Parts: sequence; structure tokens; C-alpha cells
Amino acid sequence: MQAGYQTFIGNTDNPLTESVGAILLQGLRLIERIDDATFTNGERGSTGTHLRHCLDFAVNFLQGLKIGQIDYGLRERNTKVETDRQEAIVRLASIVRELQAVTRPDLEKPVMVRIEEVSSLTGRPEWASSSGLRELEFLQSHTIHHFALIAYKLRALGIEVEEDFGVAPSTLKYWQEQKANAA
Repeated sequence: MQAGYQTFIGNTDNPLTESVGAILLQGLRLIERIDDATFTNGERGSTGTHLRHCLDFAVNFLQGLKIGQIDYGLRERNTKVETDRQEAIVRLASIVRELQAVTRPDLEKPVMVRIEEVSSLTGRPEWASSSGLRELEFLQSHTIHHFALIAYKLRALGIEVEEDFGVAPSTLKYWQEQKANAA
């Protein structure tokens, strides 16, 4: 694992930033464990493709947060990230470092978010008001969704994946409560 990335340590008092960082580190640990063939297995539905898609959203979130406008449709779609594990590891580590620098005041700022589907239908950019905090929550949910797809695919290939990979923190908390209540 990249030095210094065993745990996510942000500089904020925001548990959501910590949660997203921890989720991204799960992805980093997974990529480091699998081989190149597994990373690219399935072409468009590969682990690499899903990961690249998540990283594109994270980059757009981080860039948009700085200027007050987030456009998730302006994804880089760098195919090297989805076909080269080392490139994905470097890119993911870079995003984790950037996320560590996000502060609570950064997240409290209002942002405008381009509504991708409505913009496509109308042929002109359509924007909605949001906040950095709300968009970080979206980023977490979106990443977990894709990580769940990755976990499903890898398990179908017979590859062991952490039980909590691709599982929402609220679900993990519920599972813990259920286990405690059963004991």
C-alpha cells in the first residue's frame, strides 16, 4: 500500500469527509490486492472501468468545489486509469490527498451543480443549487454503489472481497446494531 494511506486522516471535523476517504482507501487496498487481468476483466463492466468512473466523479467534485460549479458530465474518462492498475493507484492516492485538504468551510459553501440529464434533454446547461456537503454525500453514495458492483463481479469470479466493501456506512451500522441486539 502507498505509504501513509493505511487510514484516512483529514483535517476537518466532518465525519462525512472521513467516511469518503475511508471508502476510497478500501478501493486502493482492493486494487493493490488483485492482478492486472482481474482489474480489466469484463471491459466496460470491469473493476477498472467502475473505479475510473468513480475517480472521474471525485475529481469533478474536488475541482468544482474550488470554483463553486460542479459538472459531473465533464468527466475525463481516462482509459489508462481503467486499464493500468498502477495508474489507478497513483490517481486514487492523489484524490485521497486532495480530499484530505477539504475543510468544513469548503463544504459549507454553496455550489451550482449541472443537471446532466435535464441538460441533455433541453440542449442547454441546466443548473441546481447545492452545497459542498450535499455533493460530498452524493459522491459517497455514488462510489459505494459502484464499489458494490465491483464486489459483486469479483465475488462471481471467486475473488474474496472485504465484507464491508461496497456497503453504505448506515447499513454497516445497522448490521452492528442487529448483531449487538442478537447477542
